[in-house]
Amino acid sequence: MGLSIKHGEIERMIRQLANKRQSSMVQAIGVAVRRELEREGMTPLTDEEVARRIATVRALQDRIARDGIDRSRNEDDILGYDRDGITEQPYLS
Repeated sequence: MGLSIKHGEIERMIRQLANKRQSSMVQAIGVAVRRELEREGMTPLTDEEVARRIATVRALQDRIARDGIDRSRNEDDILGYDRDGITEQPYLS
């Protein structure tokens, strides 16, 4: 996947940061984005984590393709509503 920046001011800022750090523009963007994610309390995803998540989604897709979707239940059954529209709440019993 590529990234094309067509905004003059942003491109200039990236070049300025890359020159200051004596790095490539890609490295400058990577470091800046990683620091912003960390500042926001987020952990940047590793390639391994992305691959794990993709594998999980593909496994779910395979299971749905193999087993199909149970269409015998309506939305109320799935969400736990009775015929009067009241949610079953066994933890209150």
